[in-house]
Amino acid sequence: MILDVTTEAIVLDKEDLGECDTRIFLYTKDFGKVMAKATSSRKITSKLAAHLEPLSYITARLISKGDSVFDARGYQVADALLIGESVNWKGEEQKLENALKVSYFISRAVPDGVTDRDLWDFLMRVSVNKDDISVKDTLDFLGLGKEHASCEICSSSDTEYFYPKNNSFVCRGCVSAAPAYKKEFIKLN
Repeated sequence: MILDVTTEAIVLDKEDLGECDTRIFLYTKDFGKVMAKATSSRKITSKLAAHLEPLSYITARLISKGDSVFDARGYQVADALLIGESVNWKGEEQKLENALKVSYFISRAVPDGVTDRDLWDFLMRVSVNKDDISVKDTLDFLGLGKEHASCEICSSSDTEYFYPKNNSFVCRGCVSAAPAYKKEFIKLN
């Protein structure tokens, strides 16, 4: 059975996958966070590439060979089209940098397949309305504020990083002690 769904989505992040493909992290209005493969999206002739940039507000058509969008066999972006005009961030580089950090953070910290209307509205504020929202604001929104947090490893109260794989805070010293994993930690400031 092939499942074909169309939904509004915000592109959270993307990663290279093989020679020409891309793994796209989306937050969809109907299905929450999903990952999808965009086949040949890195080719020069790709018509999908421009629509799958982080922070893009799109209509996405997703295809899955399983019974649901979250089947273990995965799904693929069949079509993507920007909704409205592309947001212009010219002259607002700091807002753009914050928005990209928030988008990346949510792509790593929020579980797949959990629909949350408040989170959808929050992401619309970040990507479409261009509200200046930081990772700290995002943690507060998600109920993970760092005011009562301590380092998961050494219990220091001076936390500067967040580790989304287990939703924990970590201090600079402990991150420095694990340079191979530093890329997986998200700096809070």
